[in-house]
Formats: sequence, C-alpha cells, structure tokens
Amino acid sequence: MLWLVALALGAQYLLVDRSRPVVHPAERPARRRLLAEMSSSAVVGVRMERGGAAVALRRYGETWSVEQPPGGQIPGGLIQAFVESLAAVEEIERLPAPRGDDHAFGFDENALRVYVSDSDGRELALTVGGSNASGTAVYARVGNASHPVLIGRNLEYYARLILDEVRRSAEPSVGDGPVA
Repeated sequence: MLWLVALALGAQYLLVDRSRPVVHPAERPARRRLLAEMSSSAVVGVRMERGGAAVALRRYGETWSVEQPPGGQIPGGLIQAFVESLAAVEEIERLPAPRGDDHAFGFDENALRVYVSDSDGRELALTVGGSNASGTAVYARVGNASHPVLIGRNLEYYARLILDEVRRSAEPSVGDGPVA
C-alpha cells in the first residue's frame, strides 16, 4: 500500500508539479505605489481623523511631535513606522467603480482620513475605508480620484494604534481633578 502511495505522489510530481511555471519574485510585475510622488524622508506633517478622533503630527529634524491634541504623546518609532508604511503602500488592485458608491467601500463618516504634507508644501489626502470581503485588504482613495484601490492593512493598523495611543495619553487619568 505504501508503494502505491509513493508511486502516486511521484507521478503527480513528475506530471503535474514540474509542468507549472515557477515565477521568481524578481520577475513579478512591480505594483504601483499609492503615493509615488512622496518619500518617507520628505514627509513633515501628518493629520489623521476618524470617527471624531483627530491627531496632528509634525516632524522637526528627526523628531516627531504631537501638535493636536494638546498633551497627546506617541512613541516616535510608531510614528516613523506609520510614515514609512504610508510612503511604501502599494495598490493591490484598482477597482472601476462609480463615484457615487462611496458607502459600499466604507468611505463614510467612519473612514480614516489622512492628510500628508511634504517639505515642498504639497499636501495629499488619502481616505481609507472598509475592508474587502475576505478581510485581507482595505479600500482607499487618493484625493478626489474616481476609483478606489485595494491596499494592505498595515497603514490602517498603524493609524489605529496612533489614534488609540493619543486618545489614551490625552485623557486625564482618574483622580487628576480637584480634591474636595
């Protein structure tokens, strides 16, 4: 019985698996970067808004600071990871969709809105909506583009961490009020 199984696996390898072309990663077509005209080193300001929470970040030299909300604190490494993810985000797929179908992609009041400014004074707006059906990617749109694109979830993940962290650090802790 074991000889039959080994013979069947060997036949599958020789007849099926060897005939499939192997695509080397270097041969795959490069994906288009979503914010191709902006590098992470050129980014000097980031504003994010989602569901009533907002944060404004500014870079001075190599140091990032939280400008809004007052008292908000975020580790510099987290901000840098977000900016690098933002500059490197690639389009997974470009979707031909009518402009009036914003709610189907999650581009509503709960969408993440990111405004990025660079050292040349340009500002780019990016809207990140809901996730696709499989939950592996999120819909995004640059500026007023008529078509959404699918991007990976890293950007949305880092943005959520930053918004949660600034919300937590800006809230007064229990017992920080006047003593009666």
